[in-house]
This record gives sequence, C-alpha cells and structure tokens, in this order.
Amino acid sequence: MAGLLRAIEWMRRSQQHLEMAATWAMADAQAFSGKSTSLSVAQISGITRREILDIPSAPSILKNPSAPPLNAEFLFLANLGKIPKSANQQNLAEAFNYDGLITVMSDRKKFQVNRYDYRE
Repeated sequence: MAGLLRAIEWMRRSQQHLEMAATWAMADAQAFSGKSTSLSVAQISGITRREILDIPSAPSILKNPSAPPLNAEFLFLANLGKIPKSANQQNLAEAFNYDGLITVMSDRKKFQVNRYDYRE
C-alpha cells in the first residue's frame, strides 16, 4: 500500500513523471497481452490525472457503514444462482475489511510516502 501511495505522490509532482509512468504501463500491457494499446501516452496520462491524481481525496476507500460491502452485488449474484443464497454475507464483508490504507496514511513519515527512487 505504501508503494502505491508513493507512486501516486510521485506522479502528482510532475507531468514528466506521469508520462513516464504511462509509458511503463503501455510497455507492461504490451508485454502482457502481446498487443500494443490504441491509447497514446497523453491519453493515458489524461485518464490517470482525471480519475486518480486530480481527486483530492485519492487514494481513499469510501465506506457506507449502513450497507455491507458489495451487498447489492452479493444479492444480484445470489438471485442469478451464481453463489448460494445461503452464503454468509459477513464472510464477504470481512474479506474486504482491509485497513492497510488507513494504517499507511496515518503514519506517512514511517512509511516514507514522499520518498521514491524511480528513474527520472
């Protein structure tokens, strides 16, 4: 989680960093799929900026305490017969009860969120 936060901070600090990360992502996607992407570095950078970097609260996990995590999805899949209706929703909720983000964000100095050793 600390590595993810470092990467986000690093990309926020410089358009050059963001474009470098987009280039790396394109190369990784091509290595994985065997196909090059139809998106340009500028398009990937724009999407990343809009969807992650320009959101002041990112990264964060929003929780609605009155609704169990994935409750609607659970019920939808149960109604389709994809999971048993008798399955325990509490098990699903506990599987998503991860506090790593909160732990890292609460002690940014300890996890060195503003320190990165990426190529520039």
